Amino acid sequence: MNLGQTSGRGSATRRQHHLKGAALGTLGFCTRWAVDSRGMGPEWIEVVEIDLRLRSLPRRRPWQFAMTEIYVLPTNNQFNILNAIRRSGLISRVEIAQLTGQSRAAVTNVTAHLIKEGTILEKQTNPSGSRGRRRVMLALNPSAAYVVGVKLSAFQLSFAVTNMQADVISSLTVPVRIGKRSAEFVTDLMEEGIRHCVAKAKLGMEMISGIGVGIPGFVDSRKGITYWSPLYRQGNSYLKDLIQDRFKIPTYIENDANTVTLAEQWFGEGMGVDNFIVVTVEHGVGMGIVVNGQIYRGERGIGAEFGHLVIRPGGEPCRCGKRGCIESYVADYKVLEAGEKPSGGDLLPGWGRRP
Repeated sequence: MNLGQTSGRGSATRRQHHLKGAALGTLGFCTRWAVDSRGMGPEWIEVVEIDLRLRSLPRRRPWQFAMTEIYVLPTNNQFNILNAIRRSGLISRVEIAQLTGQSRAAVTNVTAHLIKEGTILEKQTNPSGSRGRRRVMLALNPSAAYVVGVKLSAFQLSFAVTNMQADVISSLTVPVRIGKRSAEFVTDLMEEGIRHCVAKAKLGMEMISGIGVGIPGFVDSRKGITYWSPLYRQGNSYLKDLIQDRFKIPTYIENDANTVTLAEQWFGEGMGVDNFIVVTVEHGVGMGIVVNGQIYRGERGIGAEFGHLVIRPGGEPCRCGKRGCIESYVADYKVLEAGEKPSGGDLLPGWGRRP
């Protein structure tokens, strides 16, 4: 397994990966939510991880299409083709067929629909020699969808608007100590930040296809529930529903370590790697796991809570309410506490010493 690690509270790269990951999650999720919630059936969208899937468009929500327009071809075929285009940037239909193992006829049918939908574009390139026809290549249409990514952390809220290619169009960071505020208070802050960031991108809210939120804590992304987060009062919270009700836009919530993992998979050390782990160390400790190219969540959706694995029963108190968690020894605030002690402190007293 490959190990990617990000550390340091002020890391701009890590923050950008958080935001890109949160935004990327919505590219696939928002259409699935919109269609499934309106009873259009699972034959169009299947429940898959937060990879690139069928997307909603900026000026027409998915449910505004006629049923004859919505039912296209099997989801897996369309996903595989979109993913091949995303990975390659520019690619021909023949190359897509070779990469995905699909027939040329299937590739032609799917790409024709995606072009009509406005999801992808045709681009002509010059032939390698002086003669011959120009090659017709396919690429994602950057303006096919816009989404907002939000990262919640202990001392700031960060926002970014991205297009279909995950290019950041505008971003905003708001220093704020969230503390143990209520989910409603956090929602108020997020609403203001989202509206400001969208306006800064010179877009209207009606052009936003989805909102993705990355937050530390125990998050069930499929149900949209935050069971616990150090950022606001304890108790099950439907932060996703609060945001969705404000904007009437499909909203997706995910553990922040998973959003970084998704960004690493698409842009960083995880590109082309099917199995790897990302460990984040900031005001908490997180982990994202990719197995066979998919985010691993465990049976209950919170399988990779590495920071709250107990390594010393009855040890240091942790913010989650347990004692002896990894986070209670190596998170940045604990390292700073140890450094402020006259002796320099000992993160793991007694460890590594001979009896």
